[in-house]
Amino acid sequence: MMSLLNKILNKNKVKYDETKGEIYGEILLVNPYIDIISNACAECYKTDNKSKDYNARAEYISRRIATGHESILEHSNIVMIISMTTKAYPDLVEFQSLCKFLNTKIKIDNDSVYLLIGGSLRGYKYIVRTIQNSNNVVYKVMLNQLYHLNSNIFKDFIDDGIMVKEYFKDDIKIESRESRKKNNICIENIDNIGSLEMKVKKYGFKKEDLLHMCTVTVYFARLPRVISQQLTRHRNAITQASQRYINYSEACFISPAECKPDRYNKDKLYKIKALDSDDIFTLDQLGKEIISIYPQLLDQGLLKEDARAYLPNNVETSLFVTFTFWNLYHFLVLRMDKSAQADIRQAANDIYYIINNVLDISLDQMQYELEPVYKKMQDNEDAYDNIDEIIE
Repeated sequence: MMSLLNKILNKNKVKYDETKGEIYGEILLVNPYIDIISNACAECYKTDNKSKDYNARAEYISRRIATGHESILEHSNIVMIISMTTKAYPDLVEFQSLCKFLNTKIKIDNDSVYLLIGGSLRGYKYIVRTIQNSNNVVYKVMLNQLYHLNSNIFKDFIDDGIMVKEYFKDDIKIESRESRKKNNICIENIDNIGSLEMKVKKYGFKKEDLLHMCTVTVYFARLPRVISQQLTRHRNAITQASQRYINYSEACFISPAECKPDRYNKDKLYKIKALDSDDIFTLDQLGKEIISIYPQLLDQGLLKEDARAYLPNNVETSLFVTFTFWNLYHFLVLRMDKSAQADIRQAANDIYYIINNVLDISLDQMQYELEPVYKKMQDNEDAYDNIDEIIE
């Protein structure tokens, strides 16, 4: 049975000849995915994975994938172009039906067809796992391009005989840009949309075609856990510090007064009745008192994954989020608005500041399509009361 299975899988080992001129593929953009993913993993588990060795980081990611945590690959971004003649159109239809986790754009120029694909390695791996016709020429070109990436990401495919270790070329190593910080926000990477625009121009694509394909990775270093739930509603790639694996005994409580100094007096005393006793606390003191329950439970035998049930909502957390340009603009429009909660509005304002004032990158090119939608929202007096429902 296994020999038959390997014979079927080995069909994918045949490298497709792209030299005939009828179909051709090329990777146009790769974000520094090894650095981003390894940093995100280290944050999730609070592990000491600060190795600067590229291969060591890639191997670490491979081990994380092997444990079933493949969602971390969503922080990667690979944009490629596949050009073909109309003869390949039937294969293109089948191939594009499998791009449910990738973004695609198609341009047709006489007898030439250009397919622009962008998205995470998780989306590309989904295609490899679900393709029925392994002789699909568009699929084979895509698979050939994946051989330009780090083989550690595809160790499962190599072990299963889908890909061949010896076929991998020199890995495309992208140097991470210098991260930019403001307060508790750090932009780890922002794809160069201008450079990519120049590469796709000859195929008939424009900057607006790239808004769903270029990404920005943001590290939120200190955020109330309850506020992070608003971030998850934007449905981007997210890796968050795990309360299951990390010991939160030394974690900080973020008082609501911290982001609302005009509303709350941090020195005001509140009378709290708990466990048949009355005590008086400031908001900050009360938070520290509540959070002190967690280490006491650990000392008495509760597992971290169970003791976390007694952590307060405003315990600090940290997370990596990779937005597309489009989703980042969507996030900023909603969360910079005066109706947004103060904590997340501050985070959004810091992101906007870094992008516009430090990196000198304008998001104005996104407004042409989104602005009418949000202008309509602003004209509706009730819109702000239901602003979270709009994201659903």
